[in-house]
Amino acid sequence: AYFEGAGSNVKAVAIDGGNGCITPTRDTIADGTYPLSRSLYIYPNNAKADANPALQAWVDFYLSDAGIANVTDVGYVNLPADALQASRDAWANR
Repeated sequence: AYFEGAGSNVKAVAIDGGNGCITPTRDTIADGTYPLSRSLYIYPNNAKADANPALQAWVDFYLSDAGIANVTDVGYVNLPADALQASRDAWANR
């Protein structure tokens, strides 16, 4: 998101993670082959979420289709569907 927003003020750098240089693109970030990217993580405290309906509602929204669409709308790369589902499952089964 930062790179796309910065325009010509920054330069994309290809990185060799051991299998040759990989250029950062939405595809190489999404599939994990660009070694200098990572997923965006949140770490809600389960005890605090259980005690605070607003926190629980925020995480529920964040993991919803509408919440994830907001992350994408600001320019972040989509989380792979299996990873998103794993996050939703972990939250639901906490």
